[in-house]
Amino acid sequence: MYATDGSDYLYHINGETLSVTHKVRVKDPQTNAYIDNLNELEFVKGFVYANIWLRDTLVKIDPENGQIVKKWDISSLEKAEEKYQLD
Repeated sequence: MYATDGSDYLYHINGETLSVTHKVRVKDPQTNAYIDNLNELEFVKGFVYANIWLRDTLVKIDPENGQIVKKWDISSLEKAEEKYQLD
């Protein structure tokens, strides 16, 4: 199981004991910056996916080293929702 506390750390937690077994700082190699405010974590095929709270960005994280391996700008979703909103 994976968790975050709002900092730039990603924690791997033992599901039985709830103890932290591994932690890494999440870093964007493009900007060389650590990324905090990770939210809504999902683990899929060896990677952790998260949105960045209050930003229109989704990230794919390598949980072994904390490196962001892919980013998506999802700002267009809000415009699409507005276009198809029903009154």
